[in-house]
Amino acid sequence: MKPRKALIVAVLFVLAGCGGESSDGFEKRVADLTAIKNAILEYHKEHQKFPVSSGKSQGWDGLNSRWGESKPEWIAGLAPKYITSLPADPLNDAKSQSQYLYRSNGVDFKLISHHNAGDPANNDCPEVKKKYPEMVDSKRNCWSYGFWSAGAKDW
Repeated sequence: MKPRKALIVAVLFVLAGCGGESSDGFEKRVADLTAIKNAILEYHKEHQKFPVSSGKSQGWDGLNSRWGESKPEWIAGLAPKYITSLPADPLNDAKSQSQYLYRSNGVDFKLISHHNAGDPANNDCPEVKKKYPEMVDSKRNCWSYGFWSAGAKDW
């Protein structure tokens, strides 16, 4: 294929939504976080505490976390009773910073979708600020968004 034709094909590929993440990834993240949050609240209702994360509650656990434990059941005790299974970020890339992360000391919790705000192909920040400004993590601004209890807001 000639270089000019290859460039045209690549541009069409991106314009068709095949070359980067679409808003579908963003909406999937919001839906996943909402489902996980609801499961966490159901757990709390039954146990009068939130599931505690690793590292004496200092770790940010996730499926592929750089900041805590990495494991398929990254929020202990939720699946399958409160949620069928814990979802992975739509990118599902172990090397990516795009991960769902959880931290809790049992009294408070914080659940976030964490990503590299400097990566324009994977930056949900403009959509989050527009559609769900209350989900923007004030501690990380455009690096993450999610849900938390009052005491965990600034973690």
